[in-house]
Amino acid sequence: MSSGVEGDNVYVLANDQTKPKEFELKEVILDNEFSLKDLAKVETPSEVAAESEVLADQNYFYVIMGAAKDDHNKDDLLIRVNKQTKKQDIFPLVHYAGVNDVIETIVFNVRQSAYIFKDELYFVDGLGDVYTFNTKSEQIQKKFSFVDADQTKVGYNEQVYFQDDRVYYFRFNPKSEKYTIDVYSLLTGKQESQQEITGIKEVMNQVQKRGKSIYSYGFMMLSK
Repeated sequence: MSSGVEGDNVYVLANDQTKPKEFELKEVILDNEFSLKDLAKVETPSEVAAESEVLADQNYFYVIMGAAKDDHNKDDLLIRVNKQTKKQDIFPLVHYAGVNDVIETIVFNVRQSAYIFKDELYFVDGLGDVYTFNTKSEQIQKKFSFVDADQTKVGYNEQVYFQDDRVYYFRFNPKSEKYTIDVYSLLTGKQESQQEITGIKEVMNQVQKRGKSIYSYGFMMLSK
Protein backbone atom coordinates (compact mmCIF):
# COMPACT_ATOMS: atom_id res chain seq x y z
CA MET A 1 0.00 0.00 0.00
CA SER A 2 2.71 2.46 1.02
CA SER A 3 6.27 2.52 2.29
CA GLY A 4 8.87 4.99 3.47
CA VAL A 5 12.50 5.37 4.44
CA GLU A 6 13.59 7.55 7.36
CA GLY A 7 17.32 7.43 8.02
CA ASP A 8 18.22 3.75 8.45
CA ASN A 9 14.60 2.72 9.00
CA VAL A 10 12.28 1.30 6.34
CA TYR A 11 8.52 1.32 7.00
CA VAL A 12 5.67 -0.45 5.22
CA LEU A 13 1.94 0.16 5.48
CA ALA A 14 0.07 -2.84 4.10
CA ASN A 15 -3.41 -4.31 4.19
CA ASP A 16 -5.42 -7.37 3.34
CA GLN A 17 -7.62 -6.59 0.32
CA THR A 18 -10.52 -8.31 2.06
CA LYS A 19 -10.29 -5.67 4.81
CA PRO A 20 -9.91 -2.38 2.85
CA LYS A 21 -10.25 -0.14 5.94
CA GLU A 22 -7.63 -1.91 8.08
CA PHE A 23 -3.87 -1.52 7.72
CA GLU A 24 -0.75 -2.69 9.50
CA LEU A 25 2.30 -0.49 9.92
CA LYS A 26 5.50 -2.52 9.99
CA GLU A 27 9.23 -1.89 10.09
CA VAL A 28 11.46 -3.80 7.70
CA ILE A 29 14.42 -5.35 9.51
CA LEU A 30 17.42 -5.83 7.23
CA ASP A 31 19.93 -7.53 9.49
CA ASN A 32 21.34 -10.96 8.78
CA GLU A 33 17.99 -11.87 7.26
CA PHE A 34 14.80 -10.13 6.16
CA SER A 35 12.02 -9.78 8.75
CA LEU A 36 9.08 -7.52 9.64
CA LYS A 37 8.36 -5.89 12.99
CA ASP A 38 4.76 -4.95 13.83
CA LEU A 39 4.47 -1.29 14.87
CA ALA A 40 0.79 -0.36 14.86
CA LYS A 41 -2.64 -1.03 13.40
CA VAL A 42 -4.33 1.72 11.38
CA GLU A 43 -8.04 2.02 10.66
CA THR A 44 -9.68 4.41 8.21
CA PRO A 45 -13.32 5.58 8.09
CA SER A 46 -13.65 4.61 4.42
CA GLU A 47 -11.74 2.89 1.65
CA VAL A 48 -8.61 4.87 0.82
CA ALA A 49 -5.60 4.94 -1.49
CA ALA A 50 -2.09 6.02 -0.55
CA GLU A 51 -1.14 9.60 -1.48
CA SER A 52 2.25 9.63 0.26
CA GLU A 53 4.95 7.39 1.63
CA VAL A 54 5.24 6.75 5.35
CA LEU A 55 6.99 9.66 7.10
CA ALA A 56 8.27 9.84 10.67
CA ASP A 57 9.63 12.31 13.18
CA GLN A 58 10.71 11.79 16.77
CA ASN A 59 7.20 11.15 18.10
CA TYR A 60 4.91 10.13 15.24
CA PHE A 61 4.42 8.23 12.00
CA TYR A 62 2.51 10.02 9.23
CA VAL A 63 0.86 8.92 5.99
CA ILE A 64 -1.58 10.69 3.66
CA MET A 65 -4.52 8.78 2.20
CA GLY A 66 -7.07 9.78 -0.42
CA ALA A 67 -10.75 8.91 0.03
CA ALA A 68 -12.79 9.51 -3.12
CA LYS A 69 -16.54 9.81 -2.60
CA ASP A 70 -17.30 9.91 -6.34
CA ASP A 71 -15.71 11.26 -9.52
CA HIS A 72 -15.93 14.87 -8.32
CA ASN A 73 -15.51 14.80 -4.54
CA LYS A 74 -12.58 13.58 -2.48
CA ASP A 75 -10.83 14.03 0.86
CA ASP A 76 -7.12 13.70 1.49
CA LEU A 77 -6.60 12.57 5.07
CA LEU A 78 -3.46 12.86 7.17
CA ILE A 79 -3.14 9.85 9.45
CA ARG A 80 -0.85 10.24 12.46
CA VAL A 81 0.20 7.40 14.75
CA ASN A 82 1.94 7.98 18.09
CA LYS A 83 5.09 5.87 18.24
CA GLN A 84 4.74 5.13 21.95
CA THR A 85 1.02 4.83 22.62
CA LYS A 86 0.00 3.71 19.08
CA LYS A 87 -2.89 6.20 19.32
CA GLN A 88 -4.19 7.19 15.91
CA ASP A 89 -5.41 10.63 14.81
CA ILE A 90 -6.95 11.57 11.47
CA PHE A 91 -6.78 15.14 10.16
CA PRO A 92 -8.73 16.45 7.13
CA LEU A 93 -5.82 17.77 5.07
CA VAL A 94 -7.51 18.70 1.77
CA HIS A 95 -11.17 18.68 0.70
CA TYR A 96 -12.00 18.60 -3.01
CA ALA A 97 -15.61 19.46 -3.85
CA GLY A 98 -17.07 19.54 -7.34
CA VAL A 99 -13.75 19.17 -9.18
CA ASN A 100 -13.77 18.13 -12.83
CA ASP A 101 -12.31 14.70 -12.03
CA VAL A 102 -10.70 13.60 -8.78
CA ILE A 103 -8.10 11.70 -10.82
CA GLU A 104 -6.50 15.08 -11.54
CA THR A 105 -5.79 15.53 -7.81
CA ILE A 106 -3.73 12.32 -7.53
CA VAL A 107 -0.13 13.09 -6.59
CA PHE A 108 2.63 13.00 -9.19
CA ASN A 109 4.57 10.37 -7.26
CA VAL A 110 3.45 8.70 -4.03
CA ARG A 111 7.09 8.26 -2.95
CA GLN A 112 7.89 11.98 -3.23
CA SER A 113 4.69 13.88 -2.47
CA ALA A 114 5.34 14.70 1.20
CA TYR A 115 8.24 15.92 3.31
CA ILE A 116 8.94 17.08 6.87
CA PHE A 117 11.10 20.15 7.44
CA LYS A 118 11.35 22.16 10.67
CA ASP A 119 8.10 20.93 12.25
CA GLU A 120 6.15 21.36 9.03
CA LEU A 121 4.84 18.47 6.96
CA TYR A 122 4.59 19.55 3.31
CA PHE A 123 2.27 17.86 0.81
CA VAL A 124 2.06 18.50 -2.96
CA ASP A 125 -1.13 17.33 -4.66
CA GLY A 126 -1.74 16.61 -8.34
CA LEU A 127 -3.01 20.14 -8.96
CA GLY A 128 0.33 21.65 -7.96
CA ASP A 129 -0.97 23.02 -4.64
CA VAL A 130 1.28 22.79 -1.57
CA TYR A 131 -0.32 22.21 1.83
CA THR A 132 1.31 22.17 5.26
CA PHE A 133 0.56 20.54 8.59
CA ASN A 134 2.40 21.95 11.59
CA THR A 135 3.46 18.97 13.70
CA LYS A 136 3.42 21.10 16.88
CA SER A 137 0.29 23.25 16.56
CA GLU A 138 -1.61 20.88 14.20
CA GLN A 139 -2.48 23.88 12.01
CA ILE A 140 -3.28 23.08 8.36
CA GLN A 141 -2.99 25.59 5.55
CA LYS A 142 -2.60 25.90 1.82
CA LYS A 143 0.93 27.29 1.70
CA PHE A 144 1.37 28.11 -2.00
CA SER A 145 0.79 26.84 -5.55
CA PHE A 146 3.14 26.11 -8.41
CA VAL A 147 3.00 28.76 -11.14
CA ASP A 148 1.10 27.66 -14.28
CA ALA A 149 0.69 24.09 -13.06
CA ASP A 150 -1.39 22.08 -15.53
CA GLN A 151 -4.57 21.13 -13.64
CA THR A 152 -6.40 19.59 -16.58
CA LYS A 153 -4.94 16.08 -16.61
CA VAL A 154 -2.99 13.50 -14.65
CA GLY A 155 0.63 14.66 -14.25
CA TYR A 156 2.40 11.80 -16.01
CA ASN A 157 5.34 14.06 -16.84
CA GLU A 158 5.43 15.99 -13.58
CA GLN A 159 7.55 15.19 -10.53
CA VAL A 160 8.64 16.92 -7.34
CA TYR A 161 11.70 16.50 -5.16
CA PHE A 162 12.27 18.02 -1.71
CA GLN A 163 15.74 19.00 -0.54
CA ASP A 164 16.52 21.12 2.51
CA ASP A 165 14.24 24.20 2.39
CA ARG A 166 13.29 23.90 -1.28
CA VAL A 167 11.04 21.88 -3.54
CA TYR A 168 12.03 21.18 -7.14
CA TYR A 169 9.22 20.85 -9.68
CA PHE A 170 9.99 19.03 -12.93
CA ARG A 171 7.31 19.39 -15.55
CA PHE A 172 6.27 20.05 -19.14
CA ASN A 173 4.81 23.53 -19.45
CA PRO A 174 2.05 23.46 -22.10
CA LYS A 175 2.20 27.25 -22.44
CA SER A 176 5.88 27.44 -23.36
CA GLU A 177 6.04 23.84 -24.64
CA LYS A 178 9.25 23.35 -22.68
CA TYR A 179 10.46 20.98 -19.98
CA THR A 180 11.69 22.87 -16.94
CA ILE A 181 12.80 22.48 -13.35
CA ASP A 182 11.18 25.16 -11.21
CA VAL A 183 12.64 25.83 -7.76
CA TYR A 184 10.45 27.05 -4.89
CA SER A 185 11.30 28.11 -1.35
CA LEU A 186 9.36 26.11 1.22
CA LEU A 187 9.60 29.00 3.66
CA THR A 188 8.25 31.78 1.42
CA GLY A 189 6.43 29.82 -1.29
CA LYS A 190 8.10 31.96 -3.94
CA GLN A 191 9.52 30.61 -7.18
CA GLU A 192 13.27 31.26 -7.03
CA SER A 193 14.41 30.04 -10.43
CA GLN A 194 13.49 28.09 -13.54
CA GLN A 195 15.83 26.04 -15.70
CA GLU A 196 14.91 24.69 -19.11
CA ILE A 197 15.81 21.05 -19.76
CA THR A 198 16.59 20.46 -23.42
CA GLY A 199 16.43 17.21 -25.34
CA ILE A 200 13.50 15.60 -23.51
CA LYS A 201 10.83 16.89 -25.88
CA GLU A 202 12.71 15.44 -28.85
CA VAL A 203 12.95 12.03 -27.16
CA MET A 204 9.23 12.09 -26.31
CA ASN A 205 8.31 12.99 -29.89
CA GLN A 206 10.41 10.13 -31.30
CA VAL A 207 8.74 7.61 -28.97
CA GLN A 208 5.25 8.89 -29.79
CA LYS A 209 5.95 8.59 -33.52
CA ARG A 210 6.44 4.86 -32.94
CA GLY A 211 2.99 4.68 -31.40
CA LYS A 212 4.29 4.20 -27.87
CA SER A 213 4.03 6.16 -24.62
CA ILE A 214 6.71 7.14 -22.13
CA TYR A 215 6.25 8.66 -18.66
CA SER A 216 8.41 9.96 -15.86
CA TYR A 217 8.57 7.69 -12.80
CA GLY A 218 11.05 9.48 -10.58
CA PHE A 219 13.07 12.65 -10.16
CA MET A 220 16.03 13.56 -7.99
CA MET A 221 18.39 16.52 -7.64
CA LEU A 222 21.90 15.26 -7.00
CA SER A 223 23.39 18.72 -6.46
CA LYS A 224 22.19 22.28 -6.11
